[in-house]
Amino acid sequence: MKSIRFNSVWDLINKKTTPTVSTDKNVAFVKTIYSTVDEKEDLGINNQNLILSGSEFPVEAGAGQIFIKDGKPYIYKEQA
Repeated sequence: MKSIRFNSVWDLINKKTTPTVSTDKNVAFVKTIYSTVDEKEDLGINNQNLILSGSEFPVEAGAGQIFIKDGKPYIYKEQA
């Protein structure tokens, strides 16, 4: 058997890998990856970035906003 570093894709698929020792020894080294987010806007995500759906069109749709109503997609276009 080869070590996992020198395996090919076929070795991995056929489970011809040797077990390795975990390097995760202490949970004290685990850092928080993300903080608690209250609103999607905190991540820079706004409704115009999402595909929304429902029975009523959004009141404040942004240009390019995609909305699905009754299974049909609609894209909001500003009036010129």
